[in-house]
Formats: sequence, structure tokens, C-alpha cells
Amino acid sequence: MNRVSVKVRPGADLTLLIGTFAELGRQLVSFSTATALDFLNGAQDLVTSAGLPGTQISARGSSSFMRPCCEIPETECPPKCACNIDWSTASGNDISANVTVTNTGSQTRNFTFTAAPFSGPGNPKDSIGLSPASAILAPGQSITVAAALTVGSDFQPGQKYTSEIHVLGSYPQCVCVTLNIDCPQQSHHCKVEQGDPPVRIRAHYWYDHFQCEEPCFPKANEPQHGVDSQRPR
Repeated sequence: MNRVSVKVRPGADLTLLIGTFAELGRQLVSFSTATALDFLNGAQDLVTSAGLPGTQISARGSSSFMRPCCEIPETECPPKCACNIDWSTASGNDISANVTVTNTGSQTRNFTFTAAPFSGPGNPKDSIGLSPASAILAPGQSITVAAALTVGSDFQPGQKYTSEIHVLGSYPQCVCVTLNIDCPQQSHHCKVEQGDPPVRIRAHYWYDHFQCEEPCFPKANEPQHGVDSQRPR
């Protein structure tokens, strides 16, 4: 239940006090209960300005007039993914990553590490291998967990797969893993063979059945000119 209290110390002018609160009462009629309490919460300034030292007004029982300095601090829970691993490779390749786990608590704990199967097209049964699978860590101590996977034929080219590495110490966390399967790589090897400068044979004129030879390319040590400029007129 909301309560309003008024304390008057000796020496206060009661006549002026009554007049002041008569004005306050008139204003309180037009306010809801919660708003009136908010109004009373700031009425101390009005009473002080009226020349009534030693008079104190307080209102209790409503949370609507909480001061900013009294706000309750809040914190968020840790995210589901403590960190992320993004892999991109082709089927048949081996991939790996390292996960560093640190005990930031105040007591020694046993940590276990497990990996879930991948989710995605074809539902591959392969999962990430982890080493070690567990570790006892003292406060401030760390361990590096090696994560490795051989991408089998169940992983389809051009598709995306997801998995999780579960870390369990004093509470569960996970490392979110994304695997993008690239299309099989095409060969980037090509072969160039080169000998003497090649020539082509063409008819000199259509009516005399002569043939002429002309180089296909200018010699390497000569300025390059258009082939047509070397043809006989």
C-alpha cells in the first residue's frame, strides 16, 4: 500500500505550511495515484522555496519514482557460440583448426570436448575429431584442442554444412563450425610448345594459281608490324 508522510520540525510556520499543502492538495486531485506519488517525490523543492526549513516530504510504496541512480544493473548470458570456425574446402581434403580453452574460474575443473555430426544436404555421418577429448584445468590454465576432419564423399560440392564442438566445464558452451564444400578444382596446368617461326601459305592471286609464304608472327627481335603490311602489292 502506498503511504505519504510529512514531518514538521519545531520552528516551522504552520500557517504557511497549511497554505502550501492546500495548493498541493488541489493539484493532487487531477493526478492518478502513481502520478501523485511522483509529484510528492519532488514537492520538497516546493516546500523549501516557500521558506519552510526543516520540513521533509517522502513517498514510499511505488516503483514509478525510482531514481536513475537506483537502477538495478543487468548482465546478459553468454552467447550460444563462444567462437566460430569457418572452413572452405573440396571433397577429399583434410582440414584442421585449434580451439584454446581456458579455465577462468576459481577452482580446478574437468573439461570435456565432443563434436556433433554435420547437418546439411545428404546428412553426412562424419564428425570432427578432437584431441584431447578432456582435460583437467587449474584456475588460469589453458589447453589447446586440435580439431580435424577428412571431408568424405558424403559432403556434396557447392553445399554448406554446420556442426558444433561442445565444451563442458562448469557449464556448457560450444564452438560453431561452418563448412563450405567447393566444387572440384579444375586443372590450372597448361602446355606450351614452340619451335621455328611458323609460316602460312596463301594464293598470290586467284587467277595465276601462285602461292606465297608469309610469316604468321614477326620475329622476336624485330618491331611488330601488321601482317597485311608485309603482303606483296
